[in-house]
Amino acid sequence: MDLSHSNVSATLTDYYAADYVDKLDELKVNIDERQVVASSAAYALGRKTDQVLIDTLDSATSIANNVSSSATGMSLIKAKNMMEIFNGNDVPDDGQRYWVVGPKQWSDLLSIDQFSRVEYVGPNELPFAGGITAKRWLGFLWFTHSGLSKPSSDRKTLAFHKSSIGLGVGSDVKTEVNYIPEKVSHLITSMLSLGAVQIDGDAARVQLCAE
Repeated sequence: MDLSHSNVSATLTDYYAADYVDKLDELKVNIDERQVVASSAAYALGRKTDQVLIDTLDSATSIANNVSSSATGMSLIKAKNMMEIFNGNDVPDDGQRYWVVGPKQWSDLLSIDQFSRVEYVGPNELPFAGGITAKRWLGFLWFTHSGLSKPSSDRKTLAFHKSSIGLGVGSDVKTEVNYIPEKVSHLITSMLSLGAVQIDGDAARVQLCAE
């Protein structure tokens, strides 16, 4: 078939999250402070992974056609337009299309009958059934994230296919606990090395929503 392809490169960046736990302070609390700090550091690096992916999609993807108006939030028209763009680009409708929105856009979606009423989506696809987590609608799996970019009065929501972006991981999250005599403390350090790159620009779009 003479298929053509090219390579993309992801530059790995190292990230560290560290904090001290004073040895004598540990005697004064009834919790395992080292475990609390280690968990917080791991969560912080998980959030950093999200941000690396968001920044890559923000900088590399095209803005969808109908987003010039800053006076509108998430709407049925925007959702249908995005579905039309993806279908026109022959993006596979294979259950791997995702659309990440902010909390305000999720609230907007709940006001759309076609998104939230059983007459349209059936009892198994109600957004309230398993709590406010994620929901499949119009070929996308919708979910919320509070860290999406908001450069002005518009939130950048991101619609993409899983194969449109790559994440290179040099080292997954690892945590070390070391005693530092000079500080009379334990140093809890979590570390991570990764980078993201866009693979297919036809399968990723930014949708602006007023907020």
